Amino acid sequence: GELPTSLRKSKKPLRQAALSALDTIVTCHAAALAPADYDGVLEQMPPLLSDADLHVAHLALGVARSLVLQAADATVPKLAPAIVPRTLSLLQSPLLQGYALKSAFDFLAALVAHGAKPLDFSSLTKRILALADSDGTAASRHSLGVLSQAIAACATEAKAPLRASTVDAFVKQLSAPSESPHKRVLALICLGEIGAKNDLSAHKGLLPAVMAAFDVNEEEYKAAASYALGHVAAGNLSFYLPHLLKEVEAGKHEYLMLSALNELAKSGGASLAAVVPQLLPTLFTFAERDEEGVRNVVAECIGRLAAAAPGPVLPELESRLSHASPNVRSVVVHALRFTLTEEARRAVPPSTLHKFLGALGDEDLKVRRGALLTLNCIAHSRPATLRDPISGGELLPLLYGETAKRPELVHQVDLGPFKHFVDDGLELRKAAFECMDTLLSKPVVRERLELSPFVARLAEGLADDADIKMRCHAMLVALSALPAGQPVLTGALDTLLEPLRKTLIAQLKDNAVPQQVERHDDLVRSAMRAVRALERLPEAETVPKLGELVRNTLKAGRLADKYAAVCAEEEAKPADGE
Repeated sequence: GELPTSLRKSKKPLRQAALSALDTIVTCHAAALAPADYDGVLEQMPPLLSDADLHVAHLALGVARSLVLQAADATVPKLAPAIVPRTLSLLQSPLLQGYALKSAFDFLAALVAHGAKPLDFSSLTKRILALADSDGTAASRHSLGVLSQAIAACATEAKAPLRASTVDAFVKQLSAPSESPHKRVLALICLGEIGAKNDLSAHKGLLPAVMAAFDVNEEEYKAAASYALGHVAAGNLSFYLPHLLKEVEAGKHEYLMLSALNELAKSGGASLAAVVPQLLPTLFTFAERDEEGVRNVVAECIGRLAAAAPGPVLPELESRLSHASPNVRSVVVHALRFTLTEEARRAVPPSTLHKFLGALGDEDLKVRRGALLTLNCIAHSRPATLRDPISGGELLPLLYGETAKRPELVHQVDLGPFKHFVDDGLELRKAAFECMDTLLSKPVVRERLELSPFVARLAEGLADDADIKMRCHAMLVALSALPAGQPVLTGALDTLLEPLRKTLIAQLKDNAVPQQVERHDDLVRSAMRAVRALERLPEAETVPKLGELVRNTLKAGRLADKYAAVCAEEEAKPADGE
């Protein structure tokens, strides 16, 4: 018919519409279709299973799954020559993600559920595992993750005895000295993915084999064991969690066991709410540790628990915002970031968000930095909740205060014959300017910003570290495109131009390495784009300093060609809305 031939058309919207229509027809009217109709569809599908267009690949895999579910006898034998090999090839793509990835798993699971050779569980899993070293080299961590998820999708649809024998085979690999470390890492990750979806507590040898992996002197193997333990525990919390908590408290592999708890929090879903009372006391104990790596994994774990069970967890976090230990306060503000990145972020009430933002005024550096990162996260995910704190006048002074250089945070370190200055406030300032950039990019927040003090902070940033300068250059360009920003920028040009001029005329030492030269060139071009944006302001010609800078520094001398190239690039960019 017409629909299969539409799959050959070059127009992407037509191919997408044709695939959506085919899926509906196969799902709702399979009984009315003849074998020749299916043949026409199958013939056109293999070229669509490519990472060149993942949305089309997702739709095509959806059609393939529907064919298996609705017309298996007529279609499954014809999937083996081209469609299944293309799907397996797609699994190896580093670009595969999102809906296309899930659709690939769903298609393979449908084949396993049907169970016809040569596309039954045993055949498919053997082919998937072979992909892990198909080119003679070890697969990447991303690829191992995808392949193990594919194995888990197939195992979950397989009959229980087949699934059990597969798990036993992976457990056996862990204790086989003849197996390569690469294959044992894959076995661990596969066990984790299968265990997250299925209760594996009946496999008595699994837990000892996974625990033995923590004593192997190989970091990748131990990390895979941590991943496996956390995910397997998610499949049966009542059986595995007491063991995991006991190992955490034993302290032998402290960080790895906390990481396993974090993996459990990632994959435990709704069932986590029941075990929050068991987990939180242990996690808050570790929140007091001085090791930043330990605190970071604890913060992520608590944040994910808050996403799964906001009712019991958020009050515990709020109550610790005033804890005596700055380490605990730091963990608490960091934890909220991970809650806000979860789908359950809407469950965090605005009043709670506002209490956390109060940490911007904390006396401790790491707590304030955590609060800035959390503010940036809120601005990205729930910007409307910031309108009242901005209008109320309490938020922005705290934010702008963190953009200022503080001499007391700069100290000198002696490195033999050299002296090196360390600025402990730099990361804090970077985070503050990043927050400003995010706020500026959100219309719902931007309309509440008073732009004069905002631009005043940009003027300070133009004389700061290179990364901060480049972010401020980008904000100047963004402001210059806003009708409300143009008069404010024009009025502030006298203060903006001098730091820009210093950046433009700065020169590297003769012994600069290529990386420094490239970095400096990027910085100068960034400053030029900012000047070009200012030059195009409606009232720019009324500011003599700007004309002088462009005329004497940018359009004459060594920078002239570079500035001309930047201007040409800017002119070639399409205007907004084109």
